[in-house]
Amino acid sequence: MLYHSLVIQRTQTTNLQVAKTQTKLKQIQRQALSPLQKLSGELLELPSEALEERIEREKQENPYLEEEDGENSTQWFSSSSRNFELKNFADKDQIGINTPNPVTLAEDLINQLHLSNITQEEFQIGEILIGNLDERGYLTRSLSAIADDIYFETYEEKEVSQIEKVLKIIQNFEPAGIAARNHQECLNLQLSRLRNNNPTLQLSNQIITDYWTEFCKRDFRTLQQKLSCSKEELDNAFKLIQSLELSPGYIESFQEKEQYIIPDITVWNSNGKIKYKLNKLSNRTLQVNQESKELLERLESAKQKDKETIKFLKEKIESAELFIAAYNNRAKTLDTFVKEIIAYQEEYFQEGDVMRLRPMKYEDIKQLTGFSESTLSRLANDKYMQTHFGVFKVRKLFTKSIENKEGENVSSDSIRNIIKELIDNEDKLFPLTDQEIENKLLEQGFTLSRRTITKYRQQLGIESAGKRKKQVNEQ
Repeated sequence: MLYHSLVIQRTQTTNLQVAKTQTKLKQIQRQALSPLQKLSGELLELPSEALEERIEREKQENPYLEEEDGENSTQWFSSSSRNFELKNFADKDQIGINTPNPVTLAEDLINQLHLSNITQEEFQIGEILIGNLDERGYLTRSLSAIADDIYFETYEEKEVSQIEKVLKIIQNFEPAGIAARNHQECLNLQLSRLRNNNPTLQLSNQIITDYWTEFCKRDFRTLQQKLSCSKEELDNAFKLIQSLELSPGYIESFQEKEQYIIPDITVWNSNGKIKYKLNKLSNRTLQVNQESKELLERLESAKQKDKETIKFLKEKIESAELFIAAYNNRAKTLDTFVKEIIAYQEEYFQEGDVMRLRPMKYEDIKQLTGFSESTLSRLANDKYMQTHFGVFKVRKLFTKSIENKEGENVSSDSIRNIIKELIDNEDKLFPLTDQEIENKLLEQGFTLSRRTITKYRQQLGIESAGKRKKQVNEQ
């Protein structure tokens, strides 16, 4: 009995030791994978042109990372062209067509949102907040009205505090002062970015925060009395405040600029069958220099070991192997992603008809690929797809759904297209109001609020009925 008990005890001890060993091994494995996961995530976010720059930089910094010889042509396309000839450029100095591509404030903020450590729910709130900024970069609508918008669009109720939290995140984006709700908040946001905690900054903060009315009235005498400061100190504070930007949305960096676009994916219709291929940049064959491996083997087998050289070679080879693994992982992940979204939107890719675009969320593709929503967001962000009907951003394929009276789901892009067609075909002397558009959509089985219709119309860049009528009368 005693022997039996000892056997059990030893077995339990052994099992415990095995469990501890396994746990330790798993921890080691996780630690070993951590750099790969981090680098893979970084490369996933990069569009083709940025990926090319990253590869070339890695090759320059690590002479033991190289590329197999072979054709290395890249297809370059214009973002504005719908019908264009495909051209190959073997020499990367012949870089194709320089096309104007407007970088809007909204696009830049969305990109910053993608890079933020936030949940998918917060990201969706952020998109709606950014969509409500005016041309100056201000949020002029109340957070309760934004909450109503979210409900009409997603049928999900959000607390104002949730929206406020996301707004604070956006207010930390560039440019400083963005997403302010008034001039006072805009100036406060910019002052909070300044790191030098000198008396002038402190005084400026106090003026904007506590004496806004006096500041707006330029009541220097009252300000000087209440702040107990000299005229010179007050003048310096005003100069600092006057150097700030009251309309951050108008800054020069968001004006139209020349930019190359390299589609990451090419999709075409081959006799009714949709085919695709990844850009050459996503399929380059990277390898570790073979001579460096052989040199390392000789050094390690030598009687007199050059430890410093061995250490250097090992670090460079390991670094090259890590980058190659991350790069190959990016290509494999992107391929799986593209395959599934094309299968999901096959009807759309047949003709390019927006009415055939299925509502698609990250959750839908997550179920098909097993990828996390953050990974899918990285894949879709700043990636371009070239098709026979145009070049567009991949994330444009992800659309919300609207249900008609038959219970069928239709994408929000399809609804926007219907609205555009209604306005294109309206009597120009008696243009359709948003209320009339709402009624016409209702006749087609779509129940949308007038507020949502107004938002969609504005997204299309279409003026209100009153302004459209005025423009016709002025012609």
